[in-house]
Amino acid sequence: MSALTSILESFFTSYLAGEKAASRHTIACYRDTWRLLLQYVHQSKHVRADRVDFTDLGAETIIAFLSHLEDERGNSTSTRNARLAAIRAVFGYASYHQI
Repeated sequence: MSALTSILESFFTSYLAGEKAASRHTIACYRDTWRLLLQYVHQSKHVRADRVDFTDLGAETIIAFLSHLEDERGNSTSTRNARLAAIRAVFGYASYHQI
């Protein structure tokens, strides 16, 4: 299991649902963001979703993913920014817990 997998599990179960008491809608939005990002990394870098780690998620990859959301999926700027907030939240959480 990668460090990212461990962090994501803890982020969603302990932090968002527990400590933060986030709404179902917020949790679903964050979950969908990470599902899309992991699928994107799988398609672009040929790394299985369960093997993606923080080293696979550099600035270039995140920027390309955000462009993909707008250009290929037709997401609005506000949707793209909400996805970026979900990504940043996990990285912030990770900075205090593991990496």
